[in-house]
Amino acid sequence: MVISVILWDYNTSNTVRLIRSAESMSTIKVKFFARIREEMGRAEDQIEFRSGLKVSDVWSWASGDDAMPEAMLVAVNMEHVKGDPELKEGDEVAFFPPVTGG
Repeated sequence: MVISVILWDYNTSNTVRLIRSAESMSTIKVKFFARIREEMGRAEDQIEFRSGLKVSDVWSWASGDDAMPEAMLVAVNMEHVKGDPELKEGDEVAFFPPVTGG
């Protein structure tokens, strides 16, 4: 299977810069929801997969090295996960803010 991927860098001035365009690069799809999407300024992203990559590594990359909030909800391949699981090639990671009700 051939996958075409273009990775972009979003900076504080809201301009976009091409980081890499490659064929057949293994990636992790990253999605942001609700308040996190607004704070990140984008709904999704893709990063290059590497062996040993964990959820916290994805957050660090996506957030510019900010620590992942403890109350963050995380799903891998549409299933809620706890802790800091290691990811596999082609996984999808989604970050959600804590949910509260009333």
